[in-house]
Amino acid sequence: MTEEQAKKVAKYYAKGLNAKEIATLLGLAARTVQRHIKAGLKEPDRTPPRPLRRKVLDFVTAGASYSEAARRYKVSKTTVYKWAKKAKEEAGQ
Repeated sequence: MTEEQAKKVAKYYAKGLNAKEIATLLGLAARTVQRHIKAGLKEPDRTPPRPLRRKVLDFVTAGASYSEAARRYKVSKTTVYKWAKKAKEEAGQ
């Protein structure tokens, strides 16, 4: 793998593409891309931005149900539940 290809792998991986998709784009074997990722690239941060979490929690705190919050902010009900649970735990510490 050339240095240029390695940079492109890092760029695409940071954007959220998986090894197979990256390999197809760059004309490499998927296993080559997987090895490169495993050797030194960290997982991209897939956590949602804090402002979204804050908005959802504020909406729930104002009296909305988890289902309403999930629909309004286009996240899963489970995500809303987990965020609320974590917020309660952090407030209790």
